[in-house]
Amino acid sequence: MRPIKIRIILSSALILLFIAMAALTLSGALSGFESGVYDGIAGSINPSLTLCMRILTVAGSWYALILLSPILILFKKTRKKLGYPAAFALLCSLFLNNVLKHIFRRARPDILPLEAESGFSFPSGHAQNSAAFFIAVAVLLIICFKNYKRIIPLVAGCVLIPLVVAFTRVYLGVHYAGDVLAGLALGAAIALGTSVLWDMLDAKTKRFTKFHALFFEEGSASTENEEPKTNSEG
Repeated sequence: MRPIKIRIILSSALILLFIAMAALTLSGALSGFESGVYDGIAGSINPSLTLCMRILTVAGSWYALILLSPILILFKKTRKKLGYPAAFALLCSLFLNNVLKHIFRRARPDILPLEAESGFSFPSGHAQNSAAFFIAVAVLLIICFKNYKRIIPLVAGCVLIPLVVAFTRVYLGVHYAGDVLAGLALGAAIALGTSVLWDMLDAKTKRFTKFHALFFEEGSASTENEEPKTNSEG
């Protein structure tokens, strides 16, 4: 089976999972599960761990992710393979999360939060956006780099970060477990889906040479820079 088909199937399955999670969560069917998860976490709350959770949760904030995207774009080796498509996934996720929060309009947990948050709760923006960005990077690493031994630690880290962020949101009392699980599922679906869309854009825009060279063609800029140097030496 071709990799693009695998990504489409996985993305579709994750979207269905998100829909199921939304139905179960908002109908109250998961209320017992959500209460049990928080009660289990609440027993381990202490000042030192809370400080750690507040630091770790920043990895899923929209401003941290927006700052990370230009870093990947800044370096020539990662700009077109990772930077642009990962930024595309993040922007799609940020937009969609804002829309969905206003559609579902779920209130945040009515417990004493350990961090101030406003707005609606479902799906978790931190969980969704971190999953969209970091899993997009993981998928792109697998697609673009053939030396799997070198990228395994990076891929594992990209998968682990959204999971840690999701845990921090429940620990800090600003989200229910259903919010973060749904956010992770949708974020992963966006990561896979936008990688497919990016491949389609690559194929469809080849006739627009300047646009395609800017966003997709590796080494095009360096080739242009080398030509005048060759001519001057001649």
